[in-house]
Amino acid sequence: MSRINKSATRLFEVWCEVEPATSGSAAANVLRCFPDTFRDDRILLEFGEFAYPCEFEKTQVQIYSFVLTDTNSQWRFGFCRHDTKSDKAMILVTHLPWHNQFIKYLNVLSEVRLNSSQDFQRFLSETYAVGIPEPGTSVKIFSNHDRYSFEFKSPWHNYLPSIPENHNLSVYYNFVEPEVMIEVFCAMLNERRIIFTSQHLHILSSCVLAAGDLIYPMTWQHIYIPVLPIKMKEYVSAPMPYLIGVAKTILQAIRPEEVGDAVVLDCDNGTFKSQFDDKKALPKEILDFLRKHLNNPGTGDGVARTFLRAIVQLIGGYRDGLKFGEVITFDDQRFLEARSQKLRPFLNKILDLQIFRQFIDERLKSIKDGFSDEFEKEICLYSERVSKRKFKLLQNIKDKTNPALNSAVQSAKESGRNVKFVYKTASKAVKSKIKNARSSTTQGNVMTTSGIEIGMSCEPDFVSRRRHSQDSNNNSSGSSSPSHSFSSSDMNILQEMEDEGYLNKPEINRSIPIKAPSVDDLIKLDDSLTLDDFDPLNAKLSLPAQPSASSSNNSITSSNVIGFSNPVYTFHEPTKNLLVPQCNNTSSSSFANSVPAKNNSVELLRDYGILDQYTSLVNGQASTSTSNGTAIDKKTQQNNWMTFD
Repeated sequence: MSRINKSATRLFEVWCEVEPATSGSAAANVLRCFPDTFRDDRILLEFGEFAYPCEFEKTQVQIYSFVLTDTNSQWRFGFCRHDTKSDKAMILVTHLPWHNQFIKYLNVLSEVRLNSSQDFQRFLSETYAVGIPEPGTSVKIFSNHDRYSFEFKSPWHNYLPSIPENHNLSVYYNFVEPEVMIEVFCAMLNERRIIFTSQHLHILSSCVLAAGDLIYPMTWQHIYIPVLPIKMKEYVSAPMPYLIGVAKTILQAIRPEEVGDAVVLDCDNGTFKSQFDDKKALPKEILDFLRKHLNNPGTGDGVARTFLRAIVQLIGGYRDGLKFGEVITFDDQRFLEARSQKLRPFLNKILDLQIFRQFIDERLKSIKDGFSDEFEKEICLYSERVSKRKFKLLQNIKDKTNPALNSAVQSAKESGRNVKFVYKTASKAVKSKIKNARSSTTQGNVMTTSGIEIGMSCEPDFVSRRRHSQDSNNNSSGSSSPSHSFSSSDMNILQEMEDEGYLNKPEINRSIPIKAPSVDDLIKLDDSLTLDDFDPLNAKLSLPAQPSASSSNNSITSSNVIGFSNPVYTFHEPTKNLLVPQCNNTSSSSFANSVPAKNNSVELLRDYGILDQYTSLVNGQASTSTSNGTAIDKKTQQNNWMTFD
């Protein structure tokens, strides 16, 4: 149920004048009342208690507010004015929470009454007779031919208080520091027992009323007494939550144990005492937001809107918890699941608060009819700001990453083009050199093809290099074989590519011999080539045949090709039943004279410098003797033959 009586039809309910009571239990005596028909003695009795709640100095005019709660739990707002030159007080009671306007109206009434009692009666009657203007409109009261006038402006529903127009908020902000205002705000969100104290009644009531307005759209649902009369001081010991303004003279008369764990704000010096750390429980992002915007809110509704936006961040997503059906209900778990992890611990406590439950009940009643207030507007604005922040964040990330990404992509493209160019160039060069090597048939001469010297056998470099190694071994053992003096640097294809600018040339240590490219190097340059393409024993390799050293006319039939031991192939020892001519001597010339000259295998044996050893194996010799008579068995001989890496 709303605390504001929205069924009111008049600007005020009753006006009366009171004075302090000299005897009896009543705090004050009612001197006059308007309208005369008002006969609620209980309310009139309460007027006296709030008009003189305690002893106070009248060094200046004091106008303050108080609140009366009726049997329907709805509020009546009372406005009391004390003059420095009189003990009498003027009271106006209304259902409208228009604090600023009624405080000003009391000042006008006092001026009119001071000048003319007839004008005062007429002016008061005119005000009582007019109805309440529609929101956003106004009504003007005239008296004595426009000598006195006053305009009542009906504010829009749920408008936000502003500075300096709102008297209560202006006083609260001037006397209480922003950090202390946050402390009070957190205490109210935890429904604590809260006491405001001051020696000035107008400061006391203004601060309490302003603090109650700053939890909008929620409304304080517990004991709410902006100015506590001394006869009601037992309320301070109440175990339930409350928001009470207690004059210092009254608070000093109350024992500390009666106050208990209530938090206390001294409005005169701005100190705040609490046994709780409610501010720490508030989500950090909300706390930082409040601190940032309360330090320099400026004029207008900046202070009130700052607290409103903090509440929007907390419970602005309440619609996520609604379940629509025949009856609209609110699901607590659904609401929590829609909130961020940082907010859930605090929101879990808010769900149990009476101020939140009343807020949800009011929204559920109004949501069918459709409504709009400052809270709903701020929800929409907050959603837009969040969307813009997310878009801006993504845009910033994109702006920061795009240059690096574009640079990486461009670098990859350029690297890809360079690699592709080098690969194609190297591939063409290797294919061209191998093709030229295969097509050369000149014997005994050295020809140059693109800067590469090719020997009389036109062998690839790896064949020549390994054969040269075996020739050296054979020479040391007394056997003779053709010798070739090729420099390894002459056969270095990679070195030539570097010289031609196809590859970056690394720093070279001249003291270290430069090795010729291996089979793997050539394969890496062109993946279209395979190991078989470099295998001299492969029948598909058409290296040019070389004439025999002994006789160029002797030949062996191709059907009599016999394999020999090599790590690439299974070791094979010829048997007696092979159709191979038997030789009586071990000389290579004798064996060569009995076989066809165009057999590639025999030519390869001669090129490898192992024709003599092969002849011995064919004739069944188990071992071969060196020049000094040392025996070499077949296994040792096999290990000395060429292997492929």
